[in-house]
Amino acid sequence: MDSIPIVIMTGQVPTLLIGNDAFQEADIVGITRPCTKHNYLVKDLRDLARTIKEAFYIARSGRPGPVLIDLPKDTLVNSTEFKYPEKVFIRGYQPTYEGHQGQVQRAVKLMLKSKKPIFYVGGGIISSTPRRNLPSLLKSWASLSP
Repeated sequence: MDSIPIVIMTGQVPTLLIGNDAFQEADIVGITRPCTKHNYLVKDLRDLARTIKEAFYIARSGRPGPVLIDLPKDTLVNSTEFKYPEKVFIRGYQPTYEGHQGQVQRAVKLMLKSKKPIFYVGGGIISSTPRRNLPSLLKSWASLSP
């Protein structure tokens, strides 16, 4: 997922043809499930505004990542009143932003026992607050090693 917040909208065959091996049908939701943070298949046009709001919220919150919205042709050609919700609440999705103290302490103890610790930090550190503290943390850690 590479921690890049992006919302992708794809076109699909009409709703009635989904799951029937229709010409040009692709199970894009299934194909992209392993490499996206979340997927939507909008079958009811009235759900589109809420889905868009949720998709951008999910893409940017917690660990950022890609979210896919698949739109069947019949939802694209129809029209409805667009009511963009002010707030988003997704039951079961409440990202945490603080580390679990017990797990952090356990990790520190393990690192202190190691002879040559290696810090392997990925792209997520760039978009997070600790990136400013990383150089001083590494210097402090180097002074602790024998």
